Amino acid sequence: MAYDALIEHYYDDFQLAQMRGQIGIDVTADNEMGVWFTKSLKGDDAHMAGTPVRLDPISQANVFYRHRWANHAQTAAWIGVAAGHGDVVWVFPANPRDDHVLVYGSELHMPLSDRFAITGAANFLTPTATGTVDAFLGVAFYPGRSAMRQDRNTYAPLADVANNPTFPVNLQR
Repeated sequence: MAYDALIEHYYDDFQLAQMRGQIGIDVTADNEMGVWFTKSLKGDDAHMAGTPVRLDPISQANVFYRHRWANHAQTAAWIGVAAGHGDVVWVFPANPRDDHVLVYGSELHMPLSDRFAITGAANFLTPTATGTVDAFLGVAFYPGRSAMRQDRNTYAPLADVANNPTFPVNLQR
């Protein structure tokens, strides 16, 4: 379980919060299946370019499959349902709301050495024209030389810092 807080100072000041959790079971030495979820706890009202808006984290529940590869890389994929979102495109008039939409995604952690790993994730809430399409790919630095041990480290954090794929936000006008 993790509590995620987002404090945004861009167009205006927003403060959002959600609860995030995951539970899984190893089905073999290298394969895990489970569920992960997010639950919206706090949204906020503000203004963007003079227009009043409301931002709320989007609750979701997903079934995932994770594989640990012989080279210490990990890949995962998930599919599930999100609580829904408004079909708002900022430059168009207000649109209707989609409830209980399909969500799917994947993640990657691939060590390059003891100190560096490629890491990334993507999460898609449908419909993709007005849902959220969040993805990142980057390089992680491990000062303690633990990149190659992340797949088997009992004391490594299970819940990473929330990022766009695990903290989708609904915009309402």
